[in-house]
Parts: sequence; C-alpha cells; structure tokens
Amino acid sequence: MKINSLLRKYLLSNWFSKLCCLLLAFSLWIWIAYQQIGVDEFDVEVEFAEIPEEYLVEEDVERIVTVGLRGPKTVLENLSSDDLDLVISLASVDLEKGSVEIPVDRWQISYPRGLELLDVVPERIEVRLNGQAEREVGVVPDLVGEQLAGFDYHSEIEPSTAIISGPEKLIETVENLRLERHNWPDPDESPVSYQLSAVSDPGVRVKEPENNQFELRLSVTPSYVVKRVTDVPVEVEETDDRKFEIDPALLNFAVQGPPQLLEGLSVEDIQVVVELPEEPGVSIEEARILLPEDVELVEGYSEYKMVEVIVEEIE
Repeated sequence: MKINSLLRKYLLSNWFSKLCCLLLAFSLWIWIAYQQIGVDEFDVEVEFAEIPEEYLVEEDVERIVTVGLRGPKTVLENLSSDDLDLVISLASVDLEKGSVEIPVDRWQISYPRGLELLDVVPERIEVRLNGQAEREVGVVPDLVGEQLAGFDYHSEIEPSTAIISGPEKLIETVENLRLERHNWPDPDESPVSYQLSAVSDPGVRVKEPENNQFELRLSVTPSYVVKRVTDVPVEVEETDDRKFEIDPALLNFAVQGPPQLLEGLSVEDIQVVVELPEEPGVSIEEARILLPEDVELVEGYSEYKMVEVIVEEIE
C-alpha cells in the first residue's frame, strides 16, 4: 500500500510541469531528427518557354539536367524530380544560328524551401532549332451531315491549294489543310457557297492566300440514270382538214434523270410535236421532244428530230 501511495504521489504532484517537460523532450527529438542533413541528386527535364512560333525546338536534343540539393533527409527522401522545375526562356536568344548553347542559371530552377542548391550539371545545354520553310499543300473540306439517297454531293474549293510556312520539320508532315467544319446543304438549298478559313496546327501559318479565306462551293443534284424510250409517236401541234403522213411516225431516244422519276416514266409522259407546213407536198420538218421536269436527253441527242412530212393537197 505504501508503494502505491508513493507512486501516485510522485506521478500526480506537479503533473502539469512534468507534462510540459515530456512534450518539450518529444519536440526536441523531432527537431533533431528533422535536422539530419543529407545530399541527393535529381534529374530534371528542361522546359523551354517563349519560343517564337516560327521556330521548333528539335526533340532529339538532350534536355536532362542533374541538380544537386542539400537539406533535411526527411525532405529529400520525399522529393522527386517531378517536384522540381527548370524553365528556360528563348525570347532573347539568337535563334537564327540554328544551334545555340544556353547557360543554365540557378535562379531558373524551382525547388522547395529549406533546401540548398549545390550544383547543376551541365551548366550549359545545346538547343537546336528548326528554321522556317514554305510548302504548297492541298485544301480539303470538312463536311458533315446526312447524305440522302438518290442525290450526288459535290464540293469545290477556290483556291484549291495554299502556301504554308513554319518550322521545316513541322510542315513536312502536313499533307493537306482542312477547312472549318460545315454541313452539307439540303437539296432544295443547292447550290451554295461559303467563305471559310483553313485550320492549321500550332506553328503553321497560311501565307497564301494572305487572308486565309477560301470559297467552298457545294451542290446537291439528283443522281441520274439512263433509260431508253422507244416508239414515241410524233404528233402534230395544230391540225386542219388536210391529210398528212409523218415518216418516221415513231421515234426512239435515250433520256436521263433521277431514278425515282425514270422508274415510272412511260411513253405517255413524253411528247414529240411537229408543225404542219403551210404548203402541200413533201418537206423535212423539225420535231421537238418535250420531256417532264428534271428529265433530259442523254448527251449526244438533240431535242429536235428531223422527220419527213407529206401533206396532201385539199381537193
């Protein structure tokens, strides 16, 4: 019992002072552990900024710089290369030389507070730049929207080519320039034209045309099929009491038009008319072929056919 009383008296007397001492000792231990100094190296990738748009930094150039840091071991152990930044501006560099060596200044490196920068290797890095070049490329449309069956869709661009400029290695990869995206028009709105700009990759500039404007002409026309029409009778526009004969009395020819129209086209839908001459006898007259709307004669056929008309004299 005496032992327990003494122990309780010892622990509870001046307990606040004893607790403060314990906390102080623990804090001191943490501070000493934190202050253990270490050194470590990190590989940092160089990032170039303020690059003029007409130049391109070649990717095969070594961009890794080794950075030596000193500081608390606990900080270094939790540090990685991703936590460090090295940004070099090319705004004031003479880029026309093509290949230049740039010093790596210590102030360009960003690292956490509490650490000391020991060294940077290498102290200078080479930058190789790809200079300006020009190239002529084609221009293509970027058209979207439903294309209806039974119609032909056509596009035309004026001018059809463009002169682009930019870093040589960059423009070598450009095959075509694509215009701004646009919808196909409805058939009843055709033909239409639009003024559109070409869309280019960063660093690529459209030099010609100077205003980067292209005319896109769009048309939607019915798809045409060909149909041969036979035994179409030749009729007289205005008849009188005179007797007449027409040779040939039936004509054959080929027409073209939308499939849905030609599918139901018959001889009754077509007229071939000729005027009777005023004088009796034999004469050669022009017979005119009249077709439904959107149906036309196949190229090579004339809308006029020559027929022989024999008119008898009235007794």
